[in-house]
Amino acid sequence: MIGQFTPALRTTVDVLPFRCVSVLDRGEVFLADDPEVDVTIGITDGSNRRFDDTNHASAGEPVRLQPGNIVLAEAGDTTITVPSALRCGTGGMVYNVDDAADIVIGHALEDATAANQVIKIWFNPSNTELTA
Repeated sequence: MIGQFTPALRTTVDVLPFRCVSVLDRGEVFLADDPEVDVTIGITDGSNRRFDDTNHASAGEPVRLQPGNIVLAEAGDTTITVPSALRCGTGGMVYNVDDAADIVIGHALEDATAANQVIKIWFNPSNTELTA
């Protein structure tokens, strides 16, 4: 894409594909797994380190984020329905918003019928709490 900017981000932990990540003040990436604190900056792409590895990146390696607002993410909940509001949670996976203090990162564009299912989402982090 013309004019697309991809920051040089390195991870502090092992990161799997399709996971939410946040950034520390010194520019290092970590899994966004606290839905009330971690501000998600993006979702890792589907690539892995080597053909024999499941990690997207290991600690100290660069992280690649999916461009745009329509991205793939791994579901942590067993049931997610369109157009559920989503948050990041355990392991950097996406979950249904279940608390008013959760930071909404987007909405489901596909249903998930099982945990660990990769689904299409509209990534539009509001960085604010969900209000009724």
